[in-house]
Amino acid sequence: MKKTLIALAALATVSSSFAQSSVTISGFFHGSYDTFNVKNANATRTGNKSENRVTDNSSRIIFGVVEDLGGGLSAVGQVDMRFALDAQNRVGPDNKPADTTRDPVSNTFTSGNNHVGLVSKDLGGIRLGRQDIHYTEGGHFNHTSTGTIASSINVLHSNGSSGGSIANWSRTPNLLWYTSPTIAGFSATLGTSTNALRTSGGYMEQENDMASATAQRKGSTAYQRLAYTNGPLALVYSNINSKSDWIGNAAYSASLINAAAQNRPDQKGSVLSAKFTMSGFSVGYAAAQTSTAPVSTLVETKNSNSQLGLGYTTGKHNLAYTMTNKGDNKVAGVTVANTGAKQTSLVYGYDLSKRTSIGIAMVALTNEASSNNSLFYNGENAVGSYGSGALAGEKHTATSISLKHSF
Repeated sequence: MKKTLIALAALATVSSSFAQSSVTISGFFHGSYDTFNVKNANATRTGNKSENRVTDNSSRIIFGVVEDLGGGLSAVGQVDMRFALDAQNRVGPDNKPADTTRDPVSNTFTSGNNHVGLVSKDLGGIRLGRQDIHYTEGGHFNHTSTGTIASSINVLHSNGSSGGSIANWSRTPNLLWYTSPTIAGFSATLGTSTNALRTSGGYMEQENDMASATAQRKGSTAYQRLAYTNGPLALVYSNINSKSDWIGNAAYSASLINAAAQNRPDQKGSVLSAKFTMSGFSVGYAAAQTSTAPVSTLVETKNSNSQLGLGYTTGKHNLAYTMTNKGDNKVAGVTVANTGAKQTSLVYGYDLSKRTSIGIAMVALTNEASSNNSLFYNGENAVGSYGSGALAGEKHTATSISLKHSF
């Protein structure tokens, strides 16, 4: 339940105009107990092949601000503060994350969907900030209490043998986007980012276009989303095209904190999804195309992926089944055999109240012999642990029992 407050009434004497804004505080606490297993273990994996863990599922506190400017125009802003229920976010002496590859921290404190903008009732809204775009699209019907590890993002939007990073699998920074009003069921979002791939300055996300390297390149991203809703039918088409900043000078790149990131591949992705719901039953389908190409070689890797989703809701009970397939890689137009993957999940959610729910999810991801996709949100700096990433040909399974409270 969102609680609307008169913004900082105690500080009204500081700024009389600020008191005309309203602030909403919302968010959720979401944790789970997970069991994780490796089957068909790669020959090089000689250690443990299972673990139990307590996991945060991207808990957050969101502060939203709205000021009525009159004439149907409003100023808006949002800070989406992410934290991990079961971990701390350590900071090193240089004020940068310390040993992030070993800390189970899912996000830094303010790395959620943050923005400032203007919204018109009749003309739509324009915002500046960072936002989840493109990679969140799909054909599934998972309940909101579902453990994050059951997400199929890593397969539907993946690229390459170990999965790619189309739209970062996370929020896109440096973003300017426009969202139209809904007219006759149609709505559109158009966006551009000056540095979407977050590689210019190592840890930093700012631009790095002005260095003296002779092969310096300016990165950019174009994003389009078109949606149509008519009763039980919902259609979405999303497209993204990202070109990374690149410092084409090996000596200069080597002096940076994250030299390898200076050659982040260009990314392209498109997805078309259709969902139909009637009498509690839902069916969805999504088809995605992904493409990456290193800046230095421009050799393109493409994948064609798909997803089938089924759902059923009755009262407080929610059931969903999702099957997602990643096709074999095509490198420079040539298909590479045994590089696909398949993920299935079965999810049940139960609403204890309007704000509190429990859920159980069972997920299995099977890699072909030359593929090593991992379960989503299973990196060493997220809910996983060192060594829990997939090796070629492995099957990873997980069961997640979760509790979520929204406010």
